[in-house]
Formats: sequence, structure tokens, C-alpha cells
Amino acid sequence: MAIMKCRECLGQVSDQAGTCPHCGAPVIKQKPPPKKLSKTDKILLVPLTLIFVLGIFSWAKRSQEEDVKKAEIEAQATQAAEVNADAQKASCKKDLQCWGDKGSPAAGAYCRDQIEKLATHSMRWTDRFLEPKFSHFRWLDKDRATVTFSGDKAEFQNGFGAYTTVTYECDFDQDSKQV
Repeated sequence: MAIMKCRECLGQVSDQAGTCPHCGAPVIKQKPPPKKLSKTDKILLVPLTLIFVLGIFSWAKRSQEEDVKKAEIEAQATQAAEVNADAQKASCKKDLQCWGDKGSPAAGAYCRDQIEKLATHSMRWTDRFLEPKFSHFRWLDKDRATVTFSGDKAEFQNGFGAYTTVTYECDFDQDSKQV
């Protein structure tokens, strides 16, 4: 319990009282004044602040260096992956099975319209969902890596309305996507 002065009548009032006993004004508790730093506290605070600031700069620099190293490693890994992919593609181009298997889905998409144009009347595909349109392939020009794809998953309608299974071929260049 502390004694303080009333802000209205300047009489002495207990800080526990709700109102001043002299004038009836409400008692407002005052906050104690903030403590001032002593000289020793100030002397200790300056080096601690410097150490803190230097630590932040050191951390930021180290973090930036780590980011640069990570970017360099990622760039090297990407470059190595590209070189590896190019080497795999080059070796695949020399192997008919590999090159034909890789090109079969694209050939099915690019050759489809050209094969449909060959029908005099109407035509229909007999391949099932996810079944390739081309079941066989052979080199057309091994040096240029062009492949002839062939299949029998289509039926053409003749002049009498009957459908006949046909065998079709499509020469396809995978690099230029040309039929």
C-alpha cells in the first residue's frame, strides 16, 4: 500500500482507495516511471548489440553463399542430366527396338489422319483403348533415324458397305514430327 497525491485536490490518498476521501475524485493509479539504465548496463549493452548485428550479417552472408552453391550444384546436375538424356537419345536412335517403341505413340497420333484419308468410303479403327495403332516397325532410313510403322487395326468400307481389315504403313520422322 502506497500513499499518493490526489490529482484534483492534491491531498494524500491511499493507492488502494477508489475515490479521494477529501474531494471524491476517482483515484487513478500511476505507473511507476521506467527504470533508467545504469552506466554499467549501457557499457554492456553496446558490445552485445554489436555482437548481435555482426551475427546477423554473418548469417545472411553465409546463407547467401549457400544459396549460390546450391544454384551451382543444381545447374551442374541439370547440365549433366541433359548430357545424359542426349547420350541416351543418341544411343536409342541407333537401336530399332528402342527408337520404334519411343516413336510408336507419336506415330499413332501424327499418322492417324493420313491413314484415314486413304479410305475411299468410310473407315473405323479396331484398336482398343491404350492399344497401339502400329504393331510393327522397320527402318526406312537408319542414318536419318526414320522408321516405317505398320499395323492392321483399321477397317475400310468397300463399295458394298462391308468392312475389310487393311494393313497400313506410315513413314515417320520422330525428330521433325513429319509423316
